[in-house]
Amino acid sequence: FASDPSYDVRAAALAALVRADPAGAHAVIAEGLSTPSYRDAIQSAALRAIFGVNDTTFIPKIDSMVADQQLPLHLLAALGAKGNTHALDLLAGHLNDPRRAVRQWTLQAYQFTLAGQDKALAVSRLSTEVAGIRYDDTKSAAQDLLKELQK
Repeated sequence: FASDPSYDVRAAALAALVRADPAGAHAVIAEGLSTPSYRDAIQSAALRAIFGVNDTTFIPKIDSMVADQQLPLHLLAALGAKGNTHALDLLAGHLNDPRRAVRQWTLQAYQFTLAGQDKALAVSRLSTEVAGIRYDDTKSAAQDLLKELQK
């Protein structure tokens, strides 16, 4: 994991290390999250590993990564579907992110990840949040998504 020149090999090694020793995965995941790589291959492997071991101690770090890539928002949604309300609260907060791309990614996380795992939860949470959305484009998109999910 630490020395191979290939980012893809390092990402695969991270995943293998976590599978081999889930109890000791925290340190490997932490290193992976702080390792930049082409197309975020290593960070993405670390984010997927967080879901695999359900290590919610990384939620603040996951939340800090949402401006850089889409996967952290999907991970917040996935952890929320596993019952973590803090992850869902953070996800909802990004519906009012000043960056349009983050707001769009957030709606995609509701649609594809949260609704994909627990449609009723996605509808319930989004219904609660839609009134507080400050950006008209996002509010309209959230209302459209709610209609689609309620079919």
